[in-house]
Amino acid sequence: MFLSLTIKIKAMSDMLDLFLEPDGKLPRSQQRLPPLSNSYLLVPGRSNVVSLKQYLIQKLGLKDSSLVELLCNDFPVGDEFSVSFISRYWSNTDDEVLLLKYRLQEEGNTS
Repeated sequence: MFLSLTIKIKAMSDMLDLFLEPDGKLPRSQQRLPPLSNSYLLVPGRSNVVSLKQYLIQKLGLKDSSLVELLCNDFPVGDEFSVSFISRYWSNTDDEVLLLKYRLQEEGNTS
């Protein structure tokens, strides 16, 4: 019984709170993406940026995940990074919720 409880606690501790919001710092000439109906997510820390982009294209009705760019502290985040890595090494705050912003991919920029 004790062993299974320990495993369950470890599995739960891998979950991270995430808040996704559209980037509000876009020039007026660029199309802004709408906010999500539910911007708060509880995701496994091992989830990567690609899976978050797939979630966004599904919720926003876009055709291709390469159209979406995720940012942490106003810097684009590469597709290979996990949410846990971003939370530990990119986030400048001690908040329990990781804030990521999304926008349309800038021309000539690939994650």
